Amino acid sequence: MIVVTTNDADAPRLRESPPPDRQSTPPARQSTPAARQPTPPAPRSRAEPEAPAWILWPVRILAAIVVVPARLLWELVVVSGRLTHRFLLRPLGWFVRQAIWRPLCWLVRHLVVLPFRYLVVIPLGWLLHNLLVVPARWFWHALPGIGRFLYRYLLRPLGRLGYLVLWLPLYWLVRYLLVVPVRWLVRYLLVVPVRWLVGILRPVGRLLVRGVVALWQGAVWLCVAIGHGIAAIGRLTYAYLLRPLGIAIAWLWRHTVVLFWRYLLRPLGIAIAWLWRHTVVLFWRYLLRPLGIAIAWLWRHTVGLLFRGIVAVCRATVVPAARWLRDAVLAPTGRFLRDDVFRPTVATVRAVLTALSLRRP
Repeated sequence: MIVVTTNDADAPRLRESPPPDRQSTPPARQSTPAARQPTPPAPRSRAEPEAPAWILWPVRILAAIVVVPARLLWELVVVSGRLTHRFLLRPLGWFVRQAIWRPLCWLVRHLVVLPFRYLVVIPLGWLLHNLLVVPARWFWHALPGIGRFLYRYLLRPLGRLGYLVLWLPLYWLVRYLLVVPVRWLVRYLLVVPVRWLVGILRPVGRLLVRGVVALWQGAVWLCVAIGHGIAAIGRLTYAYLLRPLGIAIAWLWRHTVVLFWRYLLRPLGIAIAWLWRHTVVLFWRYLLRPLGIAIAWLWRHTVGLLFRGIVAVCRATVVPAARWLRDAVLAPTGRFLRDDVFRPTVATVRAVLTALSLRRP
């Protein structure tokens, strides 16, 4: 029996197990043809070989010599196309629009659209207006007369006939078979007993009302007396305490704070504001601000344009080529030196030092 074992780093290895004992196998199982056939081995996985360094390095050098100039030429063609679009195609498109497209639109409008409007659309609108809108308007104006005619000669006679035939008999039946008996029952079973009870309870209610009124009048008199006392205290407090105190505070405010504000703070603030407007504001308005605007305009139209042009050219030419050189040449070279030169050298030096007992294993 053959068993296949695989490993991530090594190639698959085959391991044979010892053959089973044929004598211990039953006769029926030995006679079966499928049991005597061996199990086919699993296919071995083979890793793709890498190109040797003596072939890979000349190919990379050839790519750096041939592809980098081609890439720079391509970026130059792209920049030339952008400049052609900006300074040739766009003005040409503007000329075509102003010289060809707009006159053509004017001709189509005055030779096709306007004749179609005045020869087809307006006459068709007139026909539709006089054949559909005007008869519909006449019918709409005639609807009130038709409604009055129907109301006067159809609905009103039908209403009077229904009133005489249906409403009066039904009203008579409801009045004399339902309303009159219910009114009699409510009067003699509810109204009359309630009147008798009210006549009995009226003196008691009068006594209760008089007691409540007396209590209310006493409470009102007490509240009025308390209010008069509070009002007298308030008048005395206002006349002999609050008013003199307010007059004193007002006199002190007028002769201290108002005088200080009027003759010191306000003139000082006016002087500072005048000095600020006639020195700092004028200096900023007529010297610093125009100078700053001129410097900013000069910076934007000289240094800024030059810097943006240099950045655009570098982005369009140098950056793609440098990125391609990094990804296609420098990065593979660094990985080759790291994996195939430095790491084997370090491993060899470590092994030699370990063998000479100059380094701990």
